[in-house]
Amino acid sequence: MTYQFTGKRPNISPDTGEPEYTGETKQLIDYLREKSGARTFDEALSVCAQGKGKLKVTIMNIKEDEGVVWVFDANKKPFWLPKSFLIKR
Repeated sequence: MTYQFTGKRPNISPDTGEPEYTGETKQLIDYLREKSGARTFDEALSVCAQGKGKLKVTIMNIKEDEGVVWVFDANKKPFWLPKSFLIKR
């Protein structure tokens, strides 16, 4: 994607194996990586659960200014869910 916008390929980080970013983007990615506890994108994906349709969840935390909610399913497994996926009953 970087190549399509800039016409050049990004440098690849020897630590994470992912593209290196600069400026605000680097700060944001570093912050999100630190907050998640994952060193790489692949590590983060390995702990993500595949979503299922019509899954009943309990909302644990919802913030008005964010597009996601913190929920847990019937197995008490917590995860983030986009607000747009909620069907209110």
